[in-house]
Amino acid sequence: QIHRELSDTLHGGDIHIRMRQEVVFGIGGLRALEAVNLKPTVYHMNEGHSAFLAIERMRLLIEQQHLGFSEAFDACRTNNVFTKHTSVPAGIDYYEPGMLYDYFGDYCQRGGIPFDQFLALGRSNPLDSGERFSMAVAAIKTSAFRNAVSSLARQLSPDLFRAIWPNPPPGAVASRTHPPSRPL
Repeated sequence: QIHRELSDTLHGGDIHIRMRQEVVFGIGGLRALEAVNLKPTVYHMNEGHSAFLAIERMRLLIEQQHLGFSEAFDACRTNNVFTKHTSVPAGIDYYEPGMLYDYFGDYCQRGGIPFDQFLALGRSNPLDSGERFSMAVAAIKTSAFRNAVSSLARQLSPDLFRAIWPNPPPGAVASRTHPPSRPL
């Protein structure tokens, strides 16, 4: 039954269904590629829906290459691409820190990912322990390349993310740029 709830609608269900969908998109998507022995050279995150892909990539680099969190972050983001579609805040999924702990506390501990640094990836202000985790912020921070699907989305995106990227250069949303902020 839960499988049907996850796959019946893309943008429906409660916050737990959305979380599970995003785990499937991100972590499950990467694991599916590995199961069929595909080794992409570029990873694309559509909106923030698959932002957990970057977390899984970091976990694998920590486990398999024995990297630290910061090294895994740097290595992972070099070939991640983020595309912005929705130009309104309502199109971004946010999760409470406690909920993320329920879903990712053990995952982070087993994977060598400090949970506070995991949370910082999805926060505009990484030091604000009460700030909700933004899937879009996590995808932006873990991508070296960002773009938008339309001119309108490109024009409006800097306003949505002003807190993490206060002075983007003209056209930066569609060009290769460095992350607006790094994890702690």
